[in-house]
Amino acid sequence: NRLVWQDNRSGSWQIYFTEVILPPVPVLYNVKEGLSVIAVTKGMKESYANAFSLLSGWRGQFNVRSILVFDPTTGEMLQADMDISGAASGANFSLTENMALMVYSDSSAAVSLGDMPECVPLNFNTGFNLISVPCVPDNYTAFMMIQSMGVDRTISIARYDNTSGRWDTA
Repeated sequence: NRLVWQDNRSGSWQIYFTEVILPPVPVLYNVKEGLSVIAVTKGMKESYANAFSLLSGWRGQFNVRSILVFDPTTGEMLQADMDISGAASGANFSLTENMALMVYSDSSAAVSLGDMPECVPLNFNTGFNLISVPCVPDNYTAFMMIQSMGVDRTISIARYDNTSGRWDTA
């Protein structure tokens, strides 16, 4: 994070630079009533170690019912639920940064997810993957991702559109 500029304040043109420390950018996400797909940020992972602590933390912000995550080792969805009294049940899975969560709620709310996620390499398992891709370049399409992953190794890519409530598939 270096800022570089040129000026002639000393009477001759020179190049100057300074280090710039940018404050963290908090991520706000509009959780919709019904299904939302949310990425686990570094801030979320630091605040909530597992599904039950996340459910408890979100309880006062909106009416969260369930969060699900795909476990590639078993090929199954793990589900943690919260009843109206605030009791958590189901799988108390650990949160990892850039993990994709399927969140079911009875209300809508703007929720802080902590700081912007880190850009990390993506690792795909054979079969179904439910992942978050936080650092997508501008104008990068699903078809470009299929090309980079290998057309012969990729069946399809789907993205959940939180606004329409539909899955877009390529």
